[in-house]
Amino acid sequence: MSADNYYRVSRAGSKFAVTMGFASDDEEVQAGSRSVIFDTLQEAVSYAQSEYAEYGYHIDPDCWDNA
Repeated sequence: MSADNYYRVSRAGSKFAVTMGFASDDEEVQAGSRSVIFDTLQEAVSYAQSEYAEYGYHIDPDCWDNA
């Protein structure tokens, strides 16, 4: 397993998804079946912050719309 992981917080309909990706991958990680889903942005960000990630976490700008 690579050590260049990061977490991405993104919209998942009216909820928020946290998905782990790897900086060495060519494409940005997309929310999917491996994502953890939360009702609020605060819950999603708290989860992302609590998980170890060498490259930290990223919050998509559209998450702030009507959060």
